[in-house]
Amino acid sequence: MSDQTAKVEEYLVRALLDGTYPPGGTLPGERELAGRLGVSRRNVQGVVQRMAKDGWFTTGERSKTRVNDFWSRGNLAVLNTLAANMDDGPGFVRDLLAVRRVIAPVYALEAVGRDPLRVVRCLARDLAAEDAEGLAGFDFELHLTLAGLAENRIYPMLLNSFDSLARRAGRLYFSHTACREASRRFYQRLLTAAAGGDARAAGRHTAAAMKESCRLWREITREEGSACGVGTAGETTRQHTL
Repeated sequence: MSDQTAKVEEYLVRALLDGTYPPGGTLPGERELAGRLGVSRRNVQGVVQRMAKDGWFTTGERSKTRVNDFWSRGNLAVLNTLAANMDDGPGFVRDLLAVRRVIAPVYALEAVGRDPLRVVRCLARDLAAEDAEGLAGFDFELHLTLAGLAENRIYPMLLNSFDSLARRAGRLYFSHTACREASRRFYQRLLTAAAGGDARAAGRHTAAAMKESCRLWREITREEGSACGVGTAGETTRQHTL
């Protein structure tokens, strides 16, 4: 990405997030944007077309570029852009935990059923001294390994799409002692199940751990929100666009 296209994309993303261009509205013309930003019209056109493919905009040959509700129309590229630009870490953690609660028990069960030894090797690591950064990296790699061993080939692709977002959310989640302790207990239970080749137990332990992670995060953000006004990702965007 050139400096000019990076400048255009940064401007548009910021303007979308702060409500300068709200959902349902339209962008200024390409010539106007190019003059405002001091870039070529071709650079503006290329960025707008690429962002439209991701779901930010709806474009037409002779009509103005319309701003979409990116929460409902955006793809995974939009999600990662939001994660890099919005100050709403707690909301993203909550939403990612909710997604994992649905799919993680399935790929954990299938992973232990298909290759328990590989799961054991992945888990056989002393994590007692790991800090938030270390656990965030380990946790992501564990889930990626489990997803890669599952029958559904979409699971690892989905997790890979979340890579930077998941690691950032993991660092925030594991910055809390209760979250680190709960996850270490889960890893030990999953290790025991994998060592015994018990796929059903692996699925049960994973389901319980994902449910517990959602509960812990609700409690943590409720406490912090009472003092800091923490909201959810969607709430933050609505406040910007109302």
